Amino acid sequence: MEYILFALLMKHAVADLLIQSLRPPGDKSKIFSKTNFYHSADHGILTGIVLLAFLIPWELVIALAILDFVLHYLIDWSKTNFVKHMDWDRDGKAFWRVQAFDQMGHYLTYMLLIVIINVISNT
Repeated sequence: MEYILFALLMKHAVADLLIQSLRPPGDKSKIFSKTNFYHSADHGILTGIVLLAFLIPWELVIALAILDFVLHYLIDWSKTNFVKHMDWDRDGKAFWRVQAFDQMGHYLTYMLLIVIINVISNT
């Protein structure tokens, strides 16, 4: 399972840093944000690809990819709105502290996916 976790963390870097840097900045604060939808879809799709590579059954892959999409969307939406509410900008220390919690939320998502895979694999 540690290989799956490692692959999900590498996927996270690709989606959060590489792919997101290729798109124009957008507002993730709206609940139906196109920017957040595309970004979270990158995560969900790449999670699906990673899990398929580890021969996880496709039905479970779809469910976990959707779960990753939804949780990523909500984590980013929540962070964006919190930062906006506090009127913090990206140059301040407070923003980067919140960013750390944002990343921890995403890493917890990957641990949840691993737990779900383990539980279903052992039944």
